[in-house]
Amino acid sequence: MLRITILFALATLAFAQPRRGGPALQLLDTDNDGVISAAEWKNAPTALAKLDANGDGQITADELRPPGRPPAEDDMVKTLMAFDKNNDGKLSKAELPERMHGMLTRGDKDGDGFLTTAELQAMTPPRPQEGEDHGPRGGGMMRMDPILAAIDSDKDGTISAAELKNAVAALKPLDKDNDGQLSGEEIRPAFGGRGPGRGERKEHD
Repeated sequence: MLRITILFALATLAFAQPRRGGPALQLLDTDNDGVISAAEWKNAPTALAKLDANGDGQITADELRPPGRPPAEDDMVKTLMAFDKNNDGKLSKAELPERMHGMLTRGDKDGDGFLTTAELQAMTPPRPQEGEDHGPRGGGMMRMDPILAAIDSDKDGTISAAELKNAVAALKPLDKDNDGQLSGEEIRPAFGGRGPGRGERKEHD
């Protein structure tokens, strides 16, 4: 169940707003082109400081959570069904990004090679009740977002003032092709447990 919960959280984070992505990308990608240019990259410490809602000089997991309740089950199913390119009401392997193929394997209960709305709803984690936690603790968002994970060098789930100041250098390893900018592929949240933070905790069904 933990793997499925993380998968749906990542799908909501990455695809609810396809052009904007997570909070770090929203602040860094000022021209909304899906790429962090050299100039935008250089401005990372200043831009990301806006996530420090309480002004204490650091960015915590609580400051990364959107206000209000998390998306309801139907909202997450609708987000995933946006991949239904031929509008036949189900998702095929060809329609899903490669990093989400594992969802098809786990959710296709009748083995017909498709994910239906009913099968997606069966995979959706229960909606938290009042008073329950609405998101991952211990810096879960830090691990999901490659930008934040790279800056959180000690992996404690908090970006300290020193880590924020060092953001430009910390993001360098994400530039795999060394072209001086960060492409959408280089900063896309990883699905299936292969992103930053892997190996920190074993997942259990």
